[in-house]
Formats: sequence, structure tokens, C-alpha cells
Amino acid sequence: MHFTKMRNITVFFLGLCLATVFVPNVYSQETIGDTDIEPFTYSGTVGFQSHAYTTTQDINRRQPLGGLFTANVDFSVLGLQSGVDIRYSTDDNKLRQSLNKFGFYGSWRWITLSAGDVNPDYANYGIRGTTIRGAELQLTPGIVFIELGFGRLNRSVYDFGEEYLRRPSYERWIYAAKVGVGDQEKSHFSLSGFYGEDKMNSIPDTASVAYGPDFLAPPAENIGMTPKFQVSLFEEAFKIGAETTVSAYTRDQTSPVLSADEANVPSFLTKLYTPRNSTRLSYAGVAHTEFSFDVFDMRAQYERILPGYESMGIRQLRDDQHTFTVSPAFRFFDDRWSLDGTFSLSEDNLLGNRLSTQSQQNLNLKTMVRVSNQINIGGGYIRFESFTKSAGAGSGGQHSQVSQVFQLFPSFTIMDGSTTHNFSITGIYQDMTVEYPVLDGEQQINQSNTKTGAASYSLAMPTGLMLNGSANAVFGDAPGNTFTTIGGSAGAGYALFERKLNLNVTVNVSQNQFERSFGDQEITNKNLQVNGSFIATYSITSYNSLQLNLRSQNNTIMQGDGQGFSEMEARIRFQQRF
Repeated sequence: MHFTKMRNITVFFLGLCLATVFVPNVYSQETIGDTDIEPFTYSGTVGFQSHAYTTTQDINRRQPLGGLFTANVDFSVLGLQSGVDIRYSTDDNKLRQSLNKFGFYGSWRWITLSAGDVNPDYANYGIRGTTIRGAELQLTPGIVFIELGFGRLNRSVYDFGEEYLRRPSYERWIYAAKVGVGDQEKSHFSLSGFYGEDKMNSIPDTASVAYGPDFLAPPAENIGMTPKFQVSLFEEAFKIGAETTVSAYTRDQTSPVLSADEANVPSFLTKLYTPRNSTRLSYAGVAHTEFSFDVFDMRAQYERILPGYESMGIRQLRDDQHTFTVSPAFRFFDDRWSLDGTFSLSEDNLLGNRLSTQSQQNLNLKTMVRVSNQINIGGGYIRFESFTKSAGAGSGGQHSQVSQVFQLFPSFTIMDGSTTHNFSITGIYQDMTVEYPVLDGEQQINQSNTKTGAASYSLAMPTGLMLNGSANAVFGDAPGNTFTTIGGSAGAGYALFERKLNLNVTVNVSQNQFERSFGDQEITNKNLQVNGSFIATYSITSYNSLQLNLRSQNNTIMQGDGQGFSEMEARIRFQQRF
């Protein structure tokens, strides 16, 4: 099966590469008439990669043999812009979303049509950043913009055999639209909506599959609407905007239907969406403001997501919380010193119907100072606080966690003629305090800390020789536990044949030790990891290259429980640029 896939993809790849190599040079610098339109242009890359993998572990992390084909091509014909983006692997993951991708677009003036794998981005809490297999149309004739998209969000998974343990799921489709006026980066107003549903006929036979958390989830349905606006003033020095998504999510399409009166919605809405007793109406929204000056920027926003909010257009979203965030940024001395920060406050249990309420505070500061062209000093401070309060008598006290991280990372660059030396040092200290109630009503306090240090050096010479090395150490202490990690790496590279052939070899060694107290016993686990890689890249011409990559990983148990293993992988890749 895998050999057949590799053969087919190899034949297709070689044909495409030969076409790009031997096609006449029709790229023309001449334009049509008095316009700036060129008759034909093209650019892009295509690549083919095959791998061989073996391991001593019981389960392979990837197929022993496989191939990967990628292509990214952009071209234009008489001003019509088009392009394709392809990724095809012989490994079939059988997940709800395939890792293989195919995308095509065509653009003429203010019309853009995309097909294949597209990524509609219409609203932060509606449909955003989710890949769907379908099509998208974008129209921007002037200050008005219209976007339409639809496609398959998830493919069905229904192999219920003993060797296939993934949770079954229905095929899911989504349809979305957005219409607005203005500049989406400046002042604008838009209204977007989406509709998603699970196809109940996408699984042939569900009689033997029960609904439940660990089995097949009932077929769901979802509709949402988002008004969104932003006002930009004073040449974008000041911005203010907001958006709110109202979502009606039905967890089970087979649940009883509700009338408009029972659902407490206007009757005309039932023609667009059928409310059921498993339907929940909720909303999520955010409001923001921005200030931008020469030496100072600031953004402040407030986000609120009600309990039970769900959207098929977003993969993961935490509900039942509101968060206030402010992010100032300063630049001094012609950008030689920068200081950025983010402070946020959040709390859940918005409706007050839960037994506990969690509050969080986050502070993140980072700075960078460019002392000279050779010396840069960076640093940072992170503080995280979390408090959980329980309601009612006998709640048992308060849970709290306070974590602090201090960072320092200077770097140095020395130029000696055509030879370049780079040094960098990293120091990190983390301290954590956790407080929680125990059975006798008292508060238990646990403290832990982690100290990390690392240093690296690299050398680049005009002869084509490159050397690099690094060392790192991590020491950690927690109640009843200590751990230590010490490691280092060394690498070298050399360019031959007028830099057409580049060779690189790297070796990494790391030893990890974990000690814990168990009653009167001291239990120690220690393991050693040795990894190596070799990469050879040859530029056949200025447009194509061939690369060989060899990688090995070995894990040895020196003391205590655990299972050692080793694995090796070889990859060969050809890339054509045109």
C-alpha cells in the first residue's frame, strides 16, 4: 500500500519537476501596452521527501517507509493572479482533520476565489483560524467587502475495530459569510455569521455505538452571529473597537423540538434555526482600545465569555471567564532600549452558580538593551497568581499558587575580519509557592524552585568552516523531590565545492536524574540520552538542491525504572525552485 502511494507521488513529482526544468523561459519583463501588466510570470518551489524509520520501541511513532510531496507555486496570466499550495504525505493519520493539504486561489482585481483547504477568519469567537476543506470567495470592490466560505470541518471517523481506538465522530460542515464597509485594518463595521452541523448520515451504522463521553457524541448543530466595529483616528494613533458573537449551540439534533414560545425567541428565527431542548444560547465578546505614539504604545481590552459558550468555528476555547488586559510598550534612546509589559486580571464563575471561584493575575515584563553593535542584554520577569475561593460552610479554606520567573540573557558578537564569534548566556530562576487546605483545617504550604543556566558559542569563518557548542544545567527542588539535568552539544559544518555542498554534524548528550522520597526509601531514576544528526545539502544548480538527513536517538536507563530505546531515521529531499 505504501509502496503504491510512493510510486504514484514520485511519478507526479518527477513530471512536475521536469516541466519546471525544461519549460521555456516565458517569463517576460515586457508589459502589455501602457499598463504595468506582464503577460506571464511564475515562481515557487516543489519538493519531494522520502524517509526510512526504525525503532526498538513497541510502537512506531511514524511509518517505517513514507514519502512527502510539497508544492507552492504562484503564477499570473495577463494580470490574473493564481497559485497552488500542496502537501501530501503517504502517512494517513485517520484523524478528524487530515494533515494533507491542497489549496488553490485565483485573483482578478477585487475578486479572489480560493478552493481546497481554506482558513476563513471572520470573528474572534465565530469562525477563526480553522482549516476547512471547501471554498472561499472574497469581494473588495471598494469600501465594501464581502466574504463567503463553506466546507467540511471534520471528516467522519467510524472505524470501531479493536485495533482502532480513536473516538468516533460525525462528518461536520460549516457555512459562513461576512459583509462590511471600511478598511478592516482601520475604521470599519462588519456583520458575520456561520452555520455548522454534523451530518447524521455520515456514519453508516450507529446501532452498535452508544452515545457518551467515551463513545460517539450526539450530532450537534450551531448557528452564530457577530457584529464588529473599529474606529481609527489621528492617523491610526488611536483605535477603539468591539465585537460580540451570539451562539446557539444544539448538542443533540435528535432531541425534542421547542416552539418559539418555549424557546423564548422571535418566531421568525425558528425558520433559520430549529431550537431544541438541548439548545443553549450564549455569547462571547471583547472590547479594545489602542494608543500609538513615537515612544509609547498601549493596548487595553476587556473579554467576557459566558458559561456554556461553544462555537464550531473554533477548535478550543475556555468559557465562563472574563479578563481585563493592558499591554504598554516603551522605546527609548532611538529604540536602543525597549520595555514591554502585559498585565491581566481574570475570574470565572460569572453567574455565581458554582461552588468555587478562581481568580488569576498575570504580569509579564521583558526588556532589551542594545549596549553596542556587539553587546545586547535582555531580561524578563513573569509573575502568576491564582486563588480559588470555595463558597459555603466547611469549604475547606483557600487554594492559592504564586509563581515567579526571573530571566537574564546577554549576548555578544565579535567580528574579526571575516570571522564572526557569537556568545550567549541564559540564566533563569523560577520559584513557586502552593497553599492548600488539609484535613485538620490548617493550610499546607509547599515551595519549589528551578534554576537553569545555559551558554552557547558559535564560530563562522570565511573558509566555510562553522563550529558551535553549548552547555546547560537545570536544578530543581520540590517537597520530597529533586531533579537534575546536565547536557551539552557540539556541532560542526563545512562548505565544499564553492559552497555547493554543505555538511553539518551535531551531537547532543543529556543526563537526567530524579530523586524522590517514598516513606523511608529514597528512589532514584537516572537516564542518559545521546542524539546525533548529519545533514548534507548539495546545490545541483541555483534552482534545485538535494539533501540527506540522518538522525539517531538513544535513551539508556542508568538507574531505576524505565525502558531504554533507540531509533534511527533517514530522510532524502529534493527541492526545485523556479
